[in-house]
Amino acid sequence: KNDRYYSTALTYAGAISDSVLKQQIRTLLNQYRDKYKNLVAPQSQLAAALDNKDLALTDLYTVLKLTKTMAVMENYQQTHLPATQPLQAANAAYDQTIGQTKNEMKK
Repeated sequence: KNDRYYSTALTYAGAISDSVLKQQIRTLLNQYRDKYKNLVAPQSQLAAALDNKDLALTDLYTVLKLTKTMAVMENYQQTHLPATQPLQAANAAYDQTIGQTKNEMKK
């Protein structure tokens, strides 16, 4: 809200036709804005630090979920491997059909 105030105030100051007075009020507004920013600098720094920590915690939570589910997935993959016999049988059937087709073509 404060930033919006100073931005709006500077816009209004731009409407002042006296160039000297306009510059004086702009300088005054900028001084007050800078004074306010210095006043709330500790709060701003703490808020930024909290934002960074929130991002770090979100990343760590994602990593935690992924690492915990990897062990479950690995166990599932080990215990639920599909059998190779149906694939081997299908492969053999294809080989047989290919062979028979080639023999028929030779006749």
